[in-house]
Amino acid sequence: MFTPFATQNQFDPDAGAFINATGIGGIQAEAINNLVQQLKAGGVWERLIALYPFVGGNAQSCKFNLINPQDTNAAYRLTFAGTWTFDANGATPNGAAGTYAETYVNPSTSPFAATSGHFSYYCPQNYAAGDRVDIGSGDYTGGGESTIATRWSDGTGYLLWYNSSAANGAYTIPTNTSTLGYYMVNRLGSGTQGWRNGVKLGTGVSGTTNANRTFFLAAENNGTTNYRNSPRKHIIDTIGLGLTDAQGANLGNSVLNFVRTLNKTA
Repeated sequence: MFTPFATQNQFDPDAGAFINATGIGGIQAEAINNLVQQLKAGGVWERLIALYPFVGGNAQSCKFNLINPQDTNAAYRLTFAGTWTFDANGATPNGAAGTYAETYVNPSTSPFAATSGHFSYYCPQNYAAGDRVDIGSGDYTGGGESTIATRWSDGTGYLLWYNSSAANGAYTIPTNTSTLGYYMVNRLGSGTQGWRNGVKLGTGVSGTTNANRTFFLAAENNGTTNYRNSPRKHIIDTIGLGLTDAQGANLGNSVLNFVRTLNKTA
């Protein structure tokens, strides 16, 4: 009788559930187990709603949410649209209209609050691809915009949790000469924080309204279509509740350790 890999190695139960859902093994399974253990030790696990580690090298394995690895919309597993290429390092969209991944996570609904939330994206390449969004949810009719755009055509990087009617809630990286790195937008109480590689860069003014649109990966969901589609690769993304400075640093360190362990590159 076959014994699941996770059971054989006595992995953390949450890691084991994901490993069995995706069918991964070897160093990828070990890296997932270590990631889960580090997130729990750092007080981050319980703050996460979705975490997509893009392992296994195919659409079936890359769609699962590590936090709840069930194949349902309610569990926030991804649905890929358009043209994606999958390999051992992650998932690459072609950047064309119609190519994105639906997360089914809506920042305007529980457990999110107007003053608590985060989302993050690791970019494994220096790809200055114009006005493109790497993860985003946008509502431009008096609502909000939650967006990471690692590099805009003007050379800046935009990390937004934004109240569109009041024009606030943005943290901008003034000159982002390389898109490579781990980016996070975080809000816990007052202020929209921009983070890169586990370090808080600064804080902008917070908005008070969350976009009533689900997050898309590799594009922004503007309510009627996918928008500003990006060709930048995805190797790990997270969405969750707001983090303290210590939790933000722990999440950054855990993600960077995971990327280094698997040598995830473009």
